[in-house]
This record gives sequence, structure tokens and C-alpha cells, in this order.
Amino acid sequence: MTHDHTFNKVSEIILKNVGQTKLNLNRNTLSSDVDGWGSLQHIMIISEIEETFGIKFDFMEILEMKSVGDICIAIEKQNS
Repeated sequence: MTHDHTFNKVSEIILKNVGQTKLNLNRNTLSSDVDGWGSLQHIMIISEIEETFGIKFDFMEILEMKSVGDICIAIEKQNS
């Protein structure tokens, strides 16, 4: 899986869960930068990412995820 594929899939999941379609995300985008990305949406995003990529994050990994890029890195670590 390429870095771009991971980023594109994560972006798609985030946008769906926050109810936005036209927002431009990048690897530096923080949850606080996105309207509608609160704690409940974060749990839903992480849950869908785990299901989509067939992985499971531990609690500390989730706490360390501050940006879209952090999420992508955590996915790629699990898949390496």
C-alpha cells in the first residue's frame, strides 16, 4: 500500500465522519482544524480506520494521533 493510498483513504473516512466533502486535508491537518471533528467523531474515525485497514490501535497510539499524518504513520507502522 502506498503512502498516497493510505492518505486518500484516511481523508475519505475523516470527511465522511465529519459530514464534509469539500474540505482540503493534508498530513498536517489537526482535528482542531476541522469543524465537526470532536471526540465522538474521532472515535468513529479510528474505529472505521481499524476496520478498513484490518488493524487495531492500542490506547497510547490513539492518544498520540494529533494530525492526519500521525494517523497515516500509525497505519503504515501496523502494516509494515
